[in-house]
Amino acid sequence: MSKVPSATAAAAAMTEVSERWRSHLEGCRSGDDDYAVIERSGLFDRKFYLATYADVDAAGMDPLRHYIDFGAREMRSPNPWFDANYYRTQFGQFPVGFNPLLHYIESGEQLGFRPHPKFDPTRYRNFFPVVDRAKVSALWHFLNFGSAGLIQTRRYTPPRRIEPVKPPLREWVRPASVPMGVNFVSPLSRISGLGVSARGFVDALQSAEIPVHLIEWTEGFEHQETVDTGLKGVQSLQPINLIHMNADIFHLVANGLRQNGILSPDRYNIGIWYWELAAFRHEWMPWVALLDEIWCASSFNVRAVDVVSARPVNLLRPAVVPPVAPGQFSRSHFGLNDDSLVFFYNCDLSSRIDRKNPEALAHAFRAEFGDDPRYQLVLKIGLADRYPISARRVASAADGASNILLMERTLSDPELADLLHHTFAYVSPHRSEGLGLTIIEAMLSGCPVIATPYGGAADFVVDGVARPLAYRLTEIEVTDEPYRRGCVWADPSVPDIRRAMRELADAPDAARALGQRGKAHAEALFSRETTSRAVRARLEEIWQHHASR
Repeated sequence: MSKVPSATAAAAAMTEVSERWRSHLEGCRSGDDDYAVIERSGLFDRKFYLATYADVDAAGMDPLRHYIDFGAREMRSPNPWFDANYYRTQFGQFPVGFNPLLHYIESGEQLGFRPHPKFDPTRYRNFFPVVDRAKVSALWHFLNFGSAGLIQTRRYTPPRRIEPVKPPLREWVRPASVPMGVNFVSPLSRISGLGVSARGFVDALQSAEIPVHLIEWTEGFEHQETVDTGLKGVQSLQPINLIHMNADIFHLVANGLRQNGILSPDRYNIGIWYWELAAFRHEWMPWVALLDEIWCASSFNVRAVDVVSARPVNLLRPAVVPPVAPGQFSRSHFGLNDDSLVFFYNCDLSSRIDRKNPEALAHAFRAEFGDDPRYQLVLKIGLADRYPISARRVASAADGASNILLMERTLSDPELADLLHHTFAYVSPHRSEGLGLTIIEAMLSGCPVIATPYGGAADFVVDGVARPLAYRLTEIEVTDEPYRRGCVWADPSVPDIRRAMRELADAPDAARALGQRGKAHAEALFSRETTSRAVRARLEEIWQHHASR
């Protein structure tokens, strides 16, 4: 049994750590360039680097400058407990030009990535609470202080009894003599991707004849316009919660539902989470403890959540209703020429312009088609009034071209369906998507799709049913919450966007055939029948497993 340190010992440890950290900082440069960031982290060991790499010592170079300019790309180790080759194995695909130590400093440690196979920063912080209290890196603390009894050797293998802190699993017992049913919590009426997904899940649940009590969640979504859903639910609360929400806003919902008693241990609590990056944010981990399982709508999301969750994570996709063009709105209604080939991209600026990446499409279209009126590009940019800087960036990329139409108003469902009917090809140059609902809607309408096969869209933007874009993985350079600097997403190739549009434009019959194959593929994944079967099967499995004893 380990001893709990006394208050005096804990205070002394805190003082020693803080003083050494301040002493270290006093000897470092200030600034936010890579050199200053790495130096201030205390994770680059100059003596080790020179002793390990004789060529650097012989060249008489500043070892840190060598590491930044050459060593990081060559996977050299910056200290004895940072194995760059091991670090890169924790990513599905390693980005070009990626500096592993800089990534670890800025986000990797907080995201739970290990710098060495024998060092787990999360486990180490659990064993040494002073690390979090002093607000220092777990790896820096280990390099400078080591663990009790191992200071001299500076070797650290976490004791077997120390395990990562994970929310304990529980055995929910369903209430006796109560039929199966769900409370569905989401911004159901909002005109957004999340709203479309929510309505699709409810449609599938009701199609499966599962009682649904609807709870409209509005906090955090006040800026979005609403639609009359026509959905009707049962009046009474049900024994299973389905909380359909983006992961970055889940805390608002969880706090509210706990206060009114809906989110409670008496119910089986399922989160339906969307997130757009491969790394799940560590500060969201406490919310996992409130859930019994998590559903994700894409394989990409399943992988991101499953690696950090002690709860089961299951792939269940929403039903997406195919747009039915009523023929009510002609081409002239949208400002389209009678016989032009129309490329279309529908993006909401509240989803962050750098992630949606409409500028890349505008640049590619201008470069490929110039001002030729035979080709038109429609950029639907939602909430431009709330994000004027982003809207100006899109306008600047369009550069006043007469054949690029910037559409800032909200489209009704019939308008969107008719616009997709007039569209020759839908283009999504996104850097990542949690799912990619606008792409799915385009495929279901029969539009050929050109899109980045990254994020949730990787499940259905595949050769043969769409035109996947070439891309490279890249670090986010500037934080735009909830997407933080140092995290990774895709950067589609602008020249390949050009090539893809030209390929389809020069072979319209092949493009239409591609659209029809894409439609069949999307219907197989996102039909009401497919989702109804999946949700009923999973809910019945839960219900049977947790029968009253």
